[in-house]
Amino acid sequence: MNNSGLNVFARFRAKVGQEGRVRRTLLDMIEPTVRESANIGYALYAAKDDPTLLLLYEQWEDMAGLEAHMAQPYFAEMRRRLDGALVEPPEVITSTMIGGSTAQSSAETPVKS
Repeated sequence: MNNSGLNVFARFRAKVGQEGRVRRTLLDMIEPTVRESANIGYALYAAKDDPTLLLLYEQWEDMAGLEAHMAQPYFAEMRRRLDGALVEPPEVITSTMIGGSTAQSSAETPVKS
């Protein structure tokens, strides 16, 4: 088990009619985020039974990497694009793994260059 690093779970609840805007905004974050040297993984999920609910899972080497991510211009642009599209502010939880394991996603993911 590798429990090093920092994991971030975020829950986004879109306003009805804003689901596509929220989804596109978060999808647009994948490419620049995975290119950051401290990023280990970024996965976006849509709830099967609720089109307004999106879940984000990120893996970072450490808190400094996450803080550098949040200082990027595209992070500020994401916040601007989400303004007025969410029911409430995103719920964000930072954590470290204490047991179990994670699996490689089968979804197509951009590769770092």
